[in-house]
Amino acid sequence: MSNSLLVGIDVSLKDNKVRILHPDGTSLAKFVVLNSVPGANTLSKKLHNSLKKQL
Repeated sequence: MSNSLLVGIDVSLKDNKVRILHPDGTSLAKFVVLNSVPGANTLSKKLHNSLKKQL
């Protein structure tokens, strides 16, 4: 089991498009968050949850 994730973020003025991948290339999540503090908090929570699922 790996405790790593690959994360791609397409940053723009209004929002950020995010893709989370397992190291083997399997897509784990794809979502959009606002480019703001609440959006960053949402991103952080989703990354944490995705990593917890891998453990």
